[in-house]
Amino acid sequence: MKTTARYIMGLFLITVLFSCKSNKVALEHLEGSWLLSDEHNEQLLEYRRIENANMDYGSILTISNDSTITDSYVLKCLNGKNMSKFYSQGTWKINEKSMQLSSTVPIDLQGQNFKIVALDTDKFILSKIKN
Repeated sequence: MKTTARYIMGLFLITVLFSCKSNKVALEHLEGSWLLSDEHNEQLLEYRRIENANMDYGSILTISNDSTITDSYVLKCLNGKNMSKFYSQGTWKINEKSMQLSSTVPIDLQGQNFKIVALDTDKFILSKIKN
């Protein structure tokens, strides 16, 4: 009888823990525009959500709900009034179980694999996996 009560109590606690709200978001919530942080390096890429991709400059990813990614690099011209853009388009193959993705975009990262090490509503961080 005591074993059954412990078993039921254990299941109850596990259910409660898994039902608690988390600050993590699902991968489908990546839809939107993201700016590559200046603090990135070759091993870690940190993207922060931006509201208006037309107002920022730098490396910007725009992710649609069908996982199509448009990568643009926006340069601010010296006069400060005009911007120049370079676009490439591709997709990421995402494995939700392992939180790994392979990239066909941006061009300089094409064919590389990454692991999502942090993901929330404001930013996501990718770690490069050696091939």
